[in-house]
Amino acid sequence: MRSAALQILLVAAPLLARAQVELPGRVILSGDSATDRQVLGVAGPLEADHGVPAGTLRRQHYSFLPVTGRDTLRGNTVQPLPPLEEGMLFTFVPDTTNAGPVHLELNGQAAIPLKRNVSDDLDSAVLVSGRPYLAVFDGLHFQLLTQVTKPCRAGTWALSRTTCIQALPDTAVNFYTAANSCANRNGRLCTFAEWHSACTLDGRLLATITDYEWVDHAANDNNKAKRVGINAISMDPDCYDGGHRDPLLTSTYRCCFDR
Repeated sequence: MRSAALQILLVAAPLLARAQVELPGRVILSGDSATDRQVLGVAGPLEADHGVPAGTLRRQHYSFLPVTGRDTLRGNTVQPLPPLEEGMLFTFVPDTTNAGPVHLELNGQAAIPLKRNVSDDLDSAVLVSGRPYLAVFDGLHFQLLTQVTKPCRAGTWALSRTTCIQALPDTAVNFYTAANSCANRNGRLCTFAEWHSACTLDGRLLATITDYEWVDHAANDNNKAKRVGINAISMDPDCYDGGHRDPLLTSTYRCCFDR
């Protein structure tokens, strides 16, 4: 006969849940299979002072919650919460995409800012409807632990995990106007490395080249700016060719943006 001491409840310290079971003697679980050596029917916690069964703790049901709202996300956990403590983890699922900085309001408690990278507010469209996100309470804020990337803005596509590039070139202007135009859109004139990577990635950029394009790169020539995209002999679009020209003359260009 195989036996095991019965552990009915596992107390989750971060939740401050407490439970005690008194038995007149040791409980012996006997049986030939694991199915015969278990306790079933232990209910999940419903009040803040209820114990948390081991299965509930392992599955993290106590800390999973759908939330509603755009920038103030409200939701209720399976178990009513005591005051928040450092280290508490929550998995939440938004019902819409956020428009700006986000606050979490759990079980009717005060709304608390959700940050990333310790102190940064969330940009718009960082949280996507229906996707689960993991956050930890640090004593002052919720910290977003799930790695997120902001979707590329309209008219651009993802060059990499960190960068978006303009899908079509802008009208020809001089180099300085091009650089300022990108900066005014919270972007930058694409570097030669970014432009070349995009051009050789899958053909999307190559198919949209209509003329030389400015890039932010040393031209290796006094008082000249770098431009790329056209083969100097065939005059066809080319990912590997380019040249330089007076920055006060005009060329088309593209902006790149951080995600």
